[in-house]
Amino acid sequence: MTSQKPFSSIVFFVSLVLLSCSSPLLVPDPDRAGHKEEAEPLKDEDTAERRVEIRDVDFARAFDEHYDSSCVEKTDTAVSDSKIQALKDKQVHSFRYPPLRLNKRPVRILLRSDVSRSVVYSPSRTAIVSSSEPLYFRGRLELKASNDTETIAATVNNQTKVLSLPCTLKIKSEVQAIDVEEDSYRGALILVSKKKGTFSIVNLVDVEDYLRGVVPKEMGSLPESDIEALKSQAVAARTYSYQRMAANENNFFDMHRTVADQVYGGANVEFRTTDLAVRMTKDLVLSYNNTLVHAYYHSTCGGRTANVEDIWGHNPYPYLKSVVDTDSRGKSWCSISRYYTWEESWSTRQLSNTLSQFSSEGRLAHPYSGSVRDIRVNERFSCGRIKECSIRSTVGEYSVGGDRIRFLMRRNTQSRGILRSSRFEIKSLDRNRVQIAGSGFGHGIGMCQMGAIGRSRAGQSFEQILKAYYTGVQIRTAVSFSPHSVAEGH
Repeated sequence: MTSQKPFSSIVFFVSLVLLSCSSPLLVPDPDRAGHKEEAEPLKDEDTAERRVEIRDVDFARAFDEHYDSSCVEKTDTAVSDSKIQALKDKQVHSFRYPPLRLNKRPVRILLRSDVSRSVVYSPSRTAIVSSSEPLYFRGRLELKASNDTETIAATVNNQTKVLSLPCTLKIKSEVQAIDVEEDSYRGALILVSKKKGTFSIVNLVDVEDYLRGVVPKEMGSLPESDIEALKSQAVAARTYSYQRMAANENNFFDMHRTVADQVYGGANVEFRTTDLAVRMTKDLVLSYNNTLVHAYYHSTCGGRTANVEDIWGHNPYPYLKSVVDTDSRGKSWCSISRYYTWEESWSTRQLSNTLSQFSSEGRLAHPYSGSVRDIRVNERFSCGRIKECSIRSTVGEYSVGGDRIRFLMRRNTQSRGILRSSRFEIKSLDRNRVQIAGSGFGHGIGMCQMGAIGRSRAGQSFEQILKAYYTGVQIRTAVSFSPHSVAEGH
């Protein structure tokens, strides 16, 4: 929809833009000087063109009980009218999934930790807010740590200011992102120092926007035919996020952007179908007895998931139980994965060196030494993963168990990544070479991502998929916590 604007209004807008371009790049807050800041035009055309496919349609509205189709602007979108109509016809979001009260605040993602320098780029006027006088900048901002934890040096076009820490960089445009070196992020950036001579960068972002950068990294940019699997991933990732946010309330960040938590690629990785999955499951989380679950997930289970207490030694959770992950014919749902079966081999010298180097990560009672002579599986968990394994060398015998064996027997690659799974057998072993054959990829707890894709392609809904992997859970709608609530979940 468009509207005609008087020519004088256009001239006035252009004049404002020209005036803004002539102002200093790093300046005090114009509001304090009695001036209002002008709106910035969208400059990132490539990004804008990609986002226009979905930005004008809020799919969460399709689940409102009193949906009004007149509020949807007619645009050329990649989502068909029939898809929108199907969503409208459901109109069940608000009553099918009962509310679960949570602290629905923005999430804090650690992007850079204890660095001495970094470069930030903003295409729009961006505020730097701290205890000192607010400043504005646009363009390339160079950051350099000070010799204390209270300040940082910020430079734009050879103009340097000393900023008080912590401080927040808030971009004015909601449709643009701010760059940290090669990556782009929505929301705001928080600069904080915990150690002299360094600073850390934290992304403060809405949970739903955060998930747009998580789902494609965790499950891939899949076609719309796999939407139920993507929706399952969105709900699991959202649940994991809120659970970690509650656990880290008093920390300066909630999660890492790496496999230490969930892989987060920011705005650069956003994709149409994964955005759609996030929007179609907006605010949906998993609960058990009115409490958020620990929604762990992994790539490929190999036909059966694992008990959390077996693999990590945690207290058992009733919703993280080992489940057989096969169809009615006994075929594993995740057999479509290239890691459903795999092999790994080392020369005895290579493996001996690996075991010695990673003894501490395998939590061996004593550092490994000598040349490998035998590896024996003593006991397995019911899911088939190794419970205890003995490794005999020319010097002595060592015992390792549970998931730690993956961190000890590193893969024979340049990156020395951890073993794909603890579900394997010794295929051959002699004085020259060791070869193993295994199945699955990951710890095996919770949702099997490749299994979710297999189930989706067989026609299962995201509700069916999630409840197959998380035993006895409920799907709930996260709503903002109120101190006046009588009881959680009501």
